[in-house]
Amino acid sequence: HSTAFVTADALTSGDGGKVILWADDATYFYGSISGLGGLQSGNGGFVETSGKKFLDFDGSVDLAAANGEGGTLLLDPLSITLLATTPSPAPDGFNTSSDLAELFGDDSGESSIFDPRTGGTFSGVAAGTTIILQATDFITVDADFNLQTATGNTGVSLIMQAGNNININQSITLDNGGTLHIEADSLHTALGGNGTGTITLNTGKSLTTSNGTVTLSALNFAIDGSISTGNANVIIGQSVDGAALTLGFTGAMLTDAELDNITTTGTIIIGQATTAGINGVGGGTQLTTGAITVDELTLGAKNITLIGSTIADDDDVGSSITTTGTLTLTSTAEIGNTAMGAEGLNIDVGTLAITGTGSSNVTLTHEGTTNTNLTFGDTVVGGALMATASSGGIVDTGVLTITGASTFNAIAAGASIILDSSTNAFSNAVTFKAGATGLGTFTNLTFV
Repeated sequence: HSTAFVTADALTSGDGGKVILWADDATYFYGSISGLGGLQSGNGGFVETSGKKFLDFDGSVDLAAANGEGGTLLLDPLSITLLATTPSPAPDGFNTSSDLAELFGDDSGESSIFDPRTGGTFSGVAAGTTIILQATDFITVDADFNLQTATGNTGVSLIMQAGNNININQSITLDNGGTLHIEADSLHTALGGNGTGTITLNTGKSLTTSNGTVTLSALNFAIDGSISTGNANVIIGQSVDGAALTLGFTGAMLTDAELDNITTTGTIIIGQATTAGINGVGGGTQLTTGAITVDELTLGAKNITLIGSTIADDDDVGSSITTTGTLTLTSTAEIGNTAMGAEGLNIDVGTLAITGTGSSNVTLTHEGTTNTNLTFGDTVVGGALMATASSGGIVDTGVLTITGASTFNAIAAGASIILDSSTNAFSNAVTFKAGATGLGTFTNLTFV
């Protein structure tokens, strides 16, 4: 009933309380729930309204905090559709309020519909609150979802978790640092974690934050729309730990054209993401990609981090990764598989940083077409390092810590190698080569 209410407010200090409304079949929520943080200190509380098969959510929830962070609202039905109106009868021809026998059937497939417009489902959700939409099956966004407009407040974050696919057919917009986490094939749902989930962002649609991080987790991706995060990072990880990932080239899981749709002055991090947890409130699982194969990836000035068990390209033809920004490679094993090309990983980047290779080797060639020098930032290699600059020199702006033997080869005539960081640490032999034969001359060879 619309006059029904539940109150779980803190008083002077402390977090708001926890309220859970649950039904094994359908939940109809038309009342009010309050879980305010304390007046002097404390965060907003946690509210979950769940219908295992269907949820009609048309009430209000206030999880504000006068001197803390907003709370968390979890809506958790079988399937979710964001739609600009709630049709009556429902889209498949029956009325969810009266045809209960059909609604409760195991094969009903009825989607819970939430209205993201002003005055709709999310109206009055407090500033700083996190909204969690968690569906056992699928989530479909068929209406523009502007969090500020939908709630009437700022800085609201959004988490979407689905056991199967998440289809984004309209735009999602967050303001004031609100973060966006989208998780298909979520292992925290009954149907998820089996490698069948895809996140689809359709052409002409967008995910936009105002300096808030965007995280995408799925087995597959179709990023045909745009993603813009200001100075915040974009994190893309697979939903199955150890799954292989292909990047850049036509037919890859994430193509160059798809990654061109991402705009950020932060970093695009690919290969590792942490799930949002069982109730979307943290304590999730970190999932890391297995072998990464990359080629024909051109990123302008974007910073990119690749995290995988191995990182390699598939030939010695041209650069596999080109950017004037920073490329960071993190791998538990080999980087630059020489069996796929003697030059190892072919790159052309502004700055290169390497971490986490265990005791494995790194073999790479810097093409130098866009960025003349091979410039090392902070680099840690547990095995041997073989680094070749095709057309420029080799320099450092960070600290190199190399456990195995190191070989630096500057092929261009008269090129320089300047490795002068006072804290560089080489535990084994270091070899410098000049020219294609390794017997040429340097303009400047500095090694500290």
